[in-house]
Amino acid sequence: MICRHPYQPLPHQSNPNYRRKMLKKDPKYGVQSLIPPRIPSHLHIPEIPNERAYAEVDALDIGTPDAWIPRDPRLVRLTGKHPFNSEPKLKDLYAQGFLTPSNLFFVRNHGPVPRIDQEKADKWELKIHGLCNNPTTLTLRDLYTKFRVAQGTKHRPKVTRVLWGAGGVSTALFTGVYLADVLEYVQPVRGAKHVIFEGCDDLPNGPYGTSQLLSWAHDPRKGMMLAWAMNGLALSSAPGRALSNGGRSVKWLTRIELSAIESQHHLHFHDNKVLPMPVGPDQARQEKHWWYDPRALCYAGGGHRVTRVELSTDNGTTWDLASVTYPEDAFRSVSYTSDPVYGELDLTESDMCFCWCFWSYEMPVERLKGSSAIMVVRVCIHRLEDDKLQFEHPTMAGTQSGGWMQRLKDEGCDPSNPDFDSDVIGATKPCNAQRAAASPSDVLMTKPGITRKISAAELASAEAKKEAWFIVRGEVYSGSGYFKDHPGEDATEDFIAIHSTDARRQLAEFHIGTFQADDADQNQRGDVTVTTDDDDPTEPFLHPKKWKSVKLVNVRDVSKDAKVFQFALRHETQELGLPIGHHLYVRLRRKCKGMEVLKGELIQRAYTPLLERDSRGVVDLLIKIYGPTPEFPDGGQITQGFAELILGDSIEIKGPIGDFTWKGRGVVSLHNQDQRVTEIGLVCGGTGIAPILQVLRAILNDPRSGPDENEITKVWMVDVNREVDDILCKEEIDQLEKDNEKAFKVYYSLTGRNIPEGWKYSRGRITYDMLKTHLPSPGKGKLVCICGRSEMEQSVKASLSKIGWDESTQVVLF
Repeated sequence: MICRHPYQPLPHQSNPNYRRKMLKKDPKYGVQSLIPPRIPSHLHIPEIPNERAYAEVDALDIGTPDAWIPRDPRLVRLTGKHPFNSEPKLKDLYAQGFLTPSNLFFVRNHGPVPRIDQEKADKWELKIHGLCNNPTTLTLRDLYTKFRVAQGTKHRPKVTRVLWGAGGVSTALFTGVYLADVLEYVQPVRGAKHVIFEGCDDLPNGPYGTSQLLSWAHDPRKGMMLAWAMNGLALSSAPGRALSNGGRSVKWLTRIELSAIESQHHLHFHDNKVLPMPVGPDQARQEKHWWYDPRALCYAGGGHRVTRVELSTDNGTTWDLASVTYPEDAFRSVSYTSDPVYGELDLTESDMCFCWCFWSYEMPVERLKGSSAIMVVRVCIHRLEDDKLQFEHPTMAGTQSGGWMQRLKDEGCDPSNPDFDSDVIGATKPCNAQRAAASPSDVLMTKPGITRKISAAELASAEAKKEAWFIVRGEVYSGSGYFKDHPGEDATEDFIAIHSTDARRQLAEFHIGTFQADDADQNQRGDVTVTTDDDDPTEPFLHPKKWKSVKLVNVRDVSKDAKVFQFALRHETQELGLPIGHHLYVRLRRKCKGMEVLKGELIQRAYTPLLERDSRGVVDLLIKIYGPTPEFPDGGQITQGFAELILGDSIEIKGPIGDFTWKGRGVVSLHNQDQRVTEIGLVCGGTGIAPILQVLRAILNDPRSGPDENEITKVWMVDVNREVDDILCKEEIDQLEKDNEKAFKVYYSLTGRNIPEGWKYSRGRITYDMLKTHLPSPGKGKLVCICGRSEMEQSVKASLSKIGWDESTQVVLF
């Protein structure tokens, strides 16, 4: 695949008339943003997605080599922060229909995305050499002037090596030239059997490279292309969009070689392969020869049509035929060869099928009520109370928890032989196979016979840094560079979050000992709890590198499912040491075993306390308890951990963390830069009230030196929730508004159905008009702070941009 710079135009986009027509100012997607060109409607082919490429950098990428790359927050991350691999959620993918917009197209990266600036893009060259009569170097302009420009719909299946879920598939309309035409131009000679592709990415074992059989690549019916556009717009080097090529795609292509042997690149053998059945990931990791087996290069289908889809509701006894539609066929019924964007659009003589099809089947609800599972892909049916049905898919997108296959596997059952029959409401019989494996939390991740005790001092040694030692569940492992940036740190949270049961089992191979801190180590390590017996009460309690224990002294309900947990510091007069607007890390040990955690295992996340400016001796945490549901039988892991606490129990905290600080007297520090604020907008939803309320309290209780009311920082607040009872701390907020009529205005909105009579505020989600009306107008000395679900935060940011707020200097995400 050939990628262009994000702002390098396609040939048709260089035309001044086209650019005047299609370029428009857009505050969210850039000053000038290309609108995808349309294919004439009379052709009656699937509609081209009209989403502009996302233009904001995700906060999760900060601190990684990809911190400059815009990415859509709707994508589900599969491998932690970096390298970036992701897929869309099924509901988002399905809602788009046949073609997937670039924002939601799955991403498969092996390392940092190469930084390709405009100058590099303008001078991009593709070298073609090896066993051919006419070796050459082609520019992008050569490609679209010397060869026929064509389009092709491409589908990308998920592969091994990454924790792909059900959303690891995408289909898009790519524009470029046929690889077959380019190969004919360079004239392969006798002896050439393979076409080797190589990109320009910088990886530990060399650039990504792979190959295809020349006999396949030379056949235009196989649909292999060198593409420079996706869904009508230039490919962006930033998101790393991939071109589907039988699972062997190469991004940022710089070299093609005609060779007698297949590619010898490292990742040609060790990545992006579908292994022969029944070889699974475990067997392949233990038996390395499978990665070199030629059968591992094959994909099911081979361009053949899915001819039938059958489903059963009686555990496979009888089967019914579903209706199948093939959107790809719409492209076979047209011949359109004069388009300036898509070039030759003519598949009338092609019978190869590269894309997904859609199927449907109408079934009476009564039939479902008498069934335990729908089998095509097997969808488990849960019979709930009140005669309701709930459906459970085999798996979820990415690393999201859920899905009956993983549930059965975690319970030690064989997911290939399930038995869903059950008469118990809300329950499903796990399996009829003999329990043969432990649950993921009980998987043995240690090596028998290892008795070495490793101190914190050893973890800080040169040997530990060289071998990249890390800790998971109190055991020490040699990472051999896997965690080279964090030697000696506790990696339990990240490791458990992104690794499967099989991967956890493999960890035993790298086990070298058990971590054991002594008294001297307690003050050296940041990943162990330090004693607070000798804490100086005149010094702040928090330490950014040391976990400290606090004891639960009070719990009070603030809604039907939210509580404030109050913890005591060591000394009653001691300050917490948390600047207004900052967060802290919390970790605790689970008392009960959950699906993803072991009893006694430490789990952690960041929280913002409900902090008063002058509070001492205690810290209050507002926690919404997410209880078990049929979809998530263990509920929220850390919130369930809080629910298990009783008075006298302890948790551990460390901090502070954050870039926003309310310093007082109208001064805010943002990214270490002080600025005076005369008006501030606060937008929140649900438990996002915690940092918002912290800032609100500090501002309204801020003492002023002069009597002039203009010195008071004015506060505007918008709070959206589902029901009235979900508005956390509403009584306090309303009282603050009543006591500060000139300085504070609050506005609520409810998204649920149970709106009380006489409700004087809005109904529905936060809108552009709501923000424009109930927040200050943008200007010097003004800020807006946002905290809530990611989808809400991004929607609010987009609306604020349209209103005129500067996202980089005037909008803060907690």
